[in-house]
Amino acid sequence: MPETLNLATDVIHAVAPDLMSDLGQSPHISLGVQYSDIEQRWVVVYTFNGGILNLHPNKR
Repeated sequence: MPETLNLATDVIHAVAPDLMSDLGQSPHISLGVQYSDIEQRWVVVYTFNGGILNLHPNKR
């Protein structure tokens, strides 16, 4: 998902502190979201190289 999507930015800002606070935990979180009346599962991944958060749609 592009970070220009307001929902994506909101999700990243909501989970970023938890993902960055404990480096011993998993660097990703899977979330259920609804966008354009479609239920989706998104995975937010914290990358340690540069601390960039990425949002990826979970393809099934």
